[in-house]
Amino acid sequence: MEADGEQALHTFIELHDSELAGVRFEGGDAILGFSSAYLHKKTAELAGRAHITGWLQRAELVIQGAAGTELPTHGPGRIDDGVLTLGERRHPNVLPIPLAFSGEVRLELEVRDEESRGWMLVLEGQGARLTLLGEPEYCEESSLRLRDDFRVLSRSEEGRVQVFQNPRDGTYWRLTYPEKGRPGVGTPDWAPITEEEARSHSRRL
Repeated sequence: MEADGEQALHTFIELHDSELAGVRFEGGDAILGFSSAYLHKKTAELAGRAHITGWLQRAELVIQGAAGTELPTHGPGRIDDGVLTLGERRHPNVLPIPLAFSGEVRLELEVRDEESRGWMLVLEGQGARLTLLGEPEYCEESSLRLRDDFRVLSRSEEGRVQVFQNPRDGTYWRLTYPEKGRPGVGTPDWAPITEEEARSHSRRL
């Protein structure tokens, strides 16, 4: 578990294996309840190794202005995969935290019920807001070597910024090493990025 005072540099919900309790309309918005959202908290460490903790927490995602969308009649289920698009930015298999966005939104979720029947949920709206509910429940922790497990896509000429792709779920990541000689900075910083950001990074391998 995270040590006291340790700060998670990046926290987000992984859609895969999160549990969707249901969807309802309220005041022109579509409200998705997550009975168990799987949170990742990642803290970058030296030598390209990231410390990862997993947590379970209830959450509520509001898609604003989605009243014209037809909701499915299916009940709750476990999410297999999904994509959240905020404006021009795609977030495959991820809900970023914090999330408060105004603009065009599209959410696609592949859901499977208790009898393993799959169904697709697609919602479009004009804004999105995520709220975490209750207290997170600690689940697991691990350590990941980025260079060993992720595929390197590109790096800057000085080597301070590198872009990776996770071959398991297709997500993209940026690793930024601290500037040499800069006091008070000792650990690299890594963050999930969109496919467009990965493609725009300079100097491909």
